[in-house]
Amino acid sequence: MRKLYALLAGLLVSLASINAETVTPDVANFIFVVDAPNNNVVFTNTSIIGSEPGVRKAFWSFGNGIGQMTGPLQGTQHHYQIF
Repeated sequence: MRKLYALLAGLLVSLASINAETVTPDVANFIFVVDAPNNNVVFTNTSIIGSEPGVRKAFWSFGNGIGQMTGPLQGTQHHYQIF
């Protein structure tokens, strides 16, 4: 009976350790500044990198069919064409 209790106690401690390691997700966010006379927009990446494992990249889509990939916390700028 003692061996069974010790095994169960060890399992509970192991499960508690797993639950204590909470994984936080990434949070994507940005701010932007518009230079209207020149049709330029500067995007500042204000995202937060969580604790999930893996490689991160930022994928920017500017709404006019053009996109760009940058580092995970890197900002960018875009020039909008006037038709």
